[in-house]
Amino acid sequence: MKKLLEIFTLLIFIINFSCSKDENKDNIQEQITIESSNLNITISENPISGEIIGQIQATTNVGQISYSLVSQSPNGAFSINSENGEITVLDETLFNYESNPEITGTVKLTNSNVSKEILITITLTDVEIEIFNGSLFLSSQEELNHFGSQNYKEIHGSLRIHDFQDSEFNMTNVDALNSITLITGTLDISGNKLLNNIDGLKGIKSIGKSLYIDSNDKLNNIDGLDGIENIDEDLNISGGILININGLVNLNYLGGDLVLRFLPNLTDISLFPKFTEINGSLVLSNLPELNNYDTFNQLSLVKYNLILENTNLSDLNVFENLTYVGGGLGIGENKKLINVNALSKINQLGGLTISKNPILENIDGLSNLTTLNGDLAISSNSILPNMNALNKLTAIGGHLYIFNTVFQNINALSNLQSVAGVIKIDDNSILENLDGLNKLETIVGITSEYEDYHFSIGGNSILNDFCGLTNFFENFPYSHYSIYGNAYNPTKEDLMNGICTE
Repeated sequence: MKKLLEIFTLLIFIINFSCSKDENKDNIQEQITIESSNLNITISENPISGEIIGQIQATTNVGQISYSLVSQSPNGAFSINSENGEITVLDETLFNYESNPEITGTVKLTNSNVSKEILITITLTDVEIEIFNGSLFLSSQEELNHFGSQNYKEIHGSLRIHDFQDSEFNMTNVDALNSITLITGTLDISGNKLLNNIDGLKGIKSIGKSLYIDSNDKLNNIDGLDGIENIDEDLNISGGILININGLVNLNYLGGDLVLRFLPNLTDISLFPKFTEINGSLVLSNLPELNNYDTFNQLSLVKYNLILENTNLSDLNVFENLTYVGGGLGIGENKKLINVNALSKINQLGGLTISKNPILENIDGLSNLTTLNGDLAISSNSILPNMNALNKLTAIGGHLYIFNTVFQNINALSNLQSVAGVIKIDDNSILENLDGLNKLETIVGITSEYEDYHFSIGGNSILNDFCGLTNFFENFPYSHYSIYGNAYNPTKEDLMNGICTE
């Protein structure tokens, strides 16, 4: 009996001790312990995106801590891992010593109902940018890889990538150049037989002169250039098998010419920037598969020349906002072009060439043209019946060429008084007369040692009426004169004496 009593007493003691322990456990206060209320991190500028640069050291006596950003300056610079407090570079461009020598933020640590805040200070140290001074020509994969291993960030000069060393073509990529962000000169990627991508150039943001891409046999896109924001001079893309040029989607400044030519596979330029102005010439030539030119529908100015050759355009409506072309307008070999009506806002040009457009019906869209500072050349447009839209011209600032037309007359020039170059009217099979030149007073004529005429009219098989020139020939001071192969071929003296027709 005594033994049972002792056992019973022991059990009550154990139960009471256990209950007391549980009560103490329930009364434990949650705590978060941080090594310091400030976390100071010092790193070199220009880390890479995603790089872990520090970690908050904290503990808790119960449960698990979660981490969240309260604020940071500049915004979006870094992120925090919510589970372990790791601090990661979010936007690498903000980790620049010159613009943000110090980055700060506040992080909140939470455990159930307990929270604390910690101030994060990231101090950047200045890193001298690795600069290659001079121009560089890389002609093999080995040369390119060796240069890339030096991790230059800037090339203060030009870079040409052209694989032809000893005719042993082996350049397939430019991955080793991924540290380059700036080229102050020209970037030329041309004549590469095996290069199939340029993704290694994604770091380049600025080109100080021009970008040339030409005749790369296996390169079908330029997606590796999507980091480029400005090209200070020309952009010239030609040759090769490029399907699109949408890699330049982030280009926001072009300082010179935009040239796209001899690109037989180019079908898509939809993501190319919609410039309102071209600060040089715009050349779109030999693009047989490109059907959508809408990227130019906001274009209002071309500082120099506008050349449209061998395109699929049936009209020029995409240029309906164009009001100024400072140089020449060239429209040639456009097999589907019917009219140029969309150019009605243009009243002056540096020159005008219209040739070999087989179904061009009229050029009425140029009826507001009053000033032509360069050549006028119209030739070989199979069904274009006249050039009446040009009847406001009183002067031509260059040469006058009319070749192989189906014009019966050139009455559209009836207000023309002067030509600053030579006049050449040849091989117009149904041209009957030259009455349209009856107000012509002066021509300048020869401009080089290779020109052998001031005035040449030849091969117009039914032309027998030159009476529109009698006023001009009353006092004809020009030594170079050629009239030949027409139905009637008066001499200079004939015309000076008024003998102008048979």
